[in-house]
Amino acid sequence: AATTYRGRVLLSTKLVPNNRAPVRKEVQAKLSFKRKVVGKNVAAKIRAQAYVLSACVFSGVELPESNSVGASNKFHIQIACGRFESGTKDQKAEHGTCDWYDLVTTAQEDMNYPEDVDQIPDIFVYLYRGKNPISFVRYTAREIMFNEAGEYVGFPDKPKPKWITFKEDKAIDLLNDGTFPGTVLIALAFGNRDDWTGDMEAWRSAVESKEPMMYELRTHIYQARELPDADMGGGGIDPYFKVNFCGQHEDKATEVVKNNNNPLIYQTSRFEKVTAPTKIELIPQVNVQLWDYDFGPSDDYIGLFFHSITEDEVIKPTKEADGTYSVPPPKEPKWYNIFCEEEGDSEGKVLASFQLVQLENPGIVLKEPDPIKPEFRKAAIEVLCIGVRNMVPYNFLPIQLPSVRFAVDGVETLITMEKDEEGNPKEKKSLRPVSFSRNTDVSKKPNPTNANFMDFFTFDWEVPTKLAFAGELEISCIDTRLGGFLKPEVGKCRVSMRSLLEKVLKREQKVADRQHGPAEKKEDEL
Repeated sequence: AATTYRGRVLLSTKLVPNNRAPVRKEVQAKLSFKRKVVGKNVAAKIRAQAYVLSACVFSGVELPESNSVGASNKFHIQIACGRFESGTKDQKAEHGTCDWYDLVTTAQEDMNYPEDVDQIPDIFVYLYRGKNPISFVRYTAREIMFNEAGEYVGFPDKPKPKWITFKEDKAIDLLNDGTFPGTVLIALAFGNRDDWTGDMEAWRSAVESKEPMMYELRTHIYQARELPDADMGGGGIDPYFKVNFCGQHEDKATEVVKNNNNPLIYQTSRFEKVTAPTKIELIPQVNVQLWDYDFGPSDDYIGLFFHSITEDEVIKPTKEADGTYSVPPPKEPKWYNIFCEEEGDSEGKVLASFQLVQLENPGIVLKEPDPIKPEFRKAAIEVLCIGVRNMVPYNFLPIQLPSVRFAVDGVETLITMEKDEEGNPKEKKSLRPVSFSRNTDVSKKPNPTNANFMDFFTFDWEVPTKLAFAGELEISCIDTRLGGFLKPEVGKCRVSMRSLLEKVLKREQKVADRQHGPAEKKEDEL
């Protein structure tokens, strides 16, 4: 999509057979179309009316700062519709976060456009770094003026801000590949001048009431799945996470997990004192970044995701008898997709939850958060692999000698001996992530494309008692080529373990009911 509106041309086209096409010289020699026009035949003027484009610009997150010497890291937002435009003042960003709290509008200009909404030029929102527009968002006038039901909305009585993810302006190309182009909290509206006159004061007051408050942010990261390979030659990834919020950042919010594309993390990151607005809709997004640890001078940036704080995530702590304050456990986590510049341009997902704890008194002392690592219990996976069917060629070669690998990520219990405060030995149990896997034998009977294995095996596994943390069984087809010199992965699928564990839970519940009578059911625990 272009970033500048350049007008339209009215054309007439006709499709004719090649033998009836006019000779090129004849077409060039034709005179221009002429027609005598008298006053009464002149087309009536297009009916126009006065419009206003306005925006309440609040804050920006993960703005693309420049590391060049002497480069400006001041940002401003500019809105435009055709030749009419208006912008905020420049504000300096801190760790990619910037606050404007500014109202921009074209109300001071005579913005007249056709009554037909589809003839109005497109609306642009630009993000400037210094004097350069580095990213933008483009809308049609109809997208802004009307809702999904086709009803005119114009200027709401109360501005409704939402987070807008920008796109890099490739024509200018000031950002390095993979650099996120920024996201900004904006309430954008376009409508009739009469509507703006009635709601103007409400929009002005919206950017004047910031009402800051002290908080503690807790980011709980549980698991990640299907992370992309980051090392040379498909050597996996050594993932860890960074967290940014309200201008504060934590370089290593989690520990590095070595060579694991599906790591089990179960760690909590804390920003103990951050200032943010009291209004939920104005609180900046939490930005979580995924990085790959390297032994070199710098680590590799892989991707990120954002989270908007919701009302049920803002918590008031409870005062305990000892004078400290406690925070309830986090709510059920959810999965977030990782991306680089826009949704869908990368792989992987992260299971996480968030808590924003209100600190009405700066002297409040919060208790340490409880560990989020769930309890595990021993289990076993039974696999009966009959065979593969209808395997298609891979890398232009037919399948030669296939086998199937089954793998699931879990933990294993480590027991070590330590001394207590009195010097007496004691056992300490800890869990470490581990991948459990089994392979079938290779087979090419009756033929490699439809090979039969008829293999049955089991492998032990420690499964989380909370179904929300159940992993996935990864099934891969491996083709052995060149006498074992090449073993490419020619196909892959995943099976959620949650559905299997739910069946186990129902069976155990039936046994318990028969032995002890009906008891209180916990639908999410084994």
